[in-house]
Amino acid sequence: MAIEKMVLLKIMGSLDNMNPILRELIFCENLNLNVEDDNNAYNDYLALNQYESEIIGLSMNNKIDSDNIQNDVINPSPNHVYDKIDPDFIHESCSNCMNVVEELCQGLGLELKIDNKFLMEKNYTLEQAKADLYLLQSLVGGKAEEVNLKKQQIKDLYDLREKIDGLFDKDVDFRKIADLNYFDYELGTFSVENKSKFKKNYQTLSAIILKIGSIKNSSEDLYMIIYPKQYKEEIGTMLKLLNWNQVSIPKESIASPVENLIQIHSKIDSLQKEIDDLNSLIEDVKEKSKEDLLKIYNILKLEDKIAELEQKAVFSNNAFGLNVWVRDTDKEIIEKAISNVTDKYRIITNETDDFEDSFMLL
Repeated sequence: MAIEKMVLLKIMGSLDNMNPILRELIFCENLNLNVEDDNNAYNDYLALNQYESEIIGLSMNNKIDSDNIQNDVINPSPNHVYDKIDPDFIHESCSNCMNVVEELCQGLGLELKIDNKFLMEKNYTLEQAKADLYLLQSLVGGKAEEVNLKKQQIKDLYDLREKIDGLFDKDVDFRKIADLNYFDYELGTFSVENKSKFKKNYQTLSAIILKIGSIKNSSEDLYMIIYPKQYKEEIGTMLKLLNWNQVSIPKESIASPVENLIQIHSKIDSLQKEIDDLNSLIEDVKEKSKEDLLKIYNILKLEDKIAELEQKAVFSNNAFGLNVWVRDTDKEIIEKAISNVTDKYRIITNETDDFEDSFMLL
């Protein structure tokens, strides 16, 4: 099988045109990013300053220090250029935004995909995408978060209902115990493996322990512990060692088990209605947000890739340079793509055959 001839292109352009040029390079297929070491950094910087002087029309007013360049290739002095571009910050920003997009799409049941229609939209910037994402997060994310919170509340209520339904005596009134001046109480369970441990430590507890129920679909029993309020801390420590699982009944819901079950059933119905209303609103927003989210997703992927290229570029005060490998037959495609952006560019071709293992797929 014949090996296609590859050429190394040294692409140079102004910083003002860097983003659109890098966009065009990304859209070119069969383009490979040069990942050689920094041996040619000095020559790259010389070429970049010559480009500035001849093409952009700026004088080469910075003294070139070879030691400086070898030590700090990506940030040639002065390094405010790289600080202004800051691809590391862009990459981190895109990653954080992408997490939000994926979370929203998961909640809305949307599938993320690359769409050239959005990638080719030149008037939509990263800053616009971030602003739109913030609005969508406020609009959709808040409602989805509220739904999840209410679902968890329903789950907790079902769990409480199961425990209360397991009480032997449904007529006991917990309000009378709660009104005691010198005693406090707790309801809870012990896991099966801790029952024997509990029995061994029973006599060391300054409390009365009553088995008051058995939880259906579980091997756990329900207990009530009544103890003097002055021993609350001591009892709490001991129960923690015994892996006590407290059953908490909200103060406003303390009543007889029968009344509790009625209240819980009513709360579950109310919460479910609220969830249905929220889901209806989310469904309306879903259709309106689908295209916006896909648009944001695509610009984030594109800008993250651009930032990756910027990390491999070299810079002077007003220009950038990037080395890429292409097939010899694709040189004209690359030049045409860049010329669609600007006529102020320079491409230097190196037709060396020494390219094995020196590039990575773009």
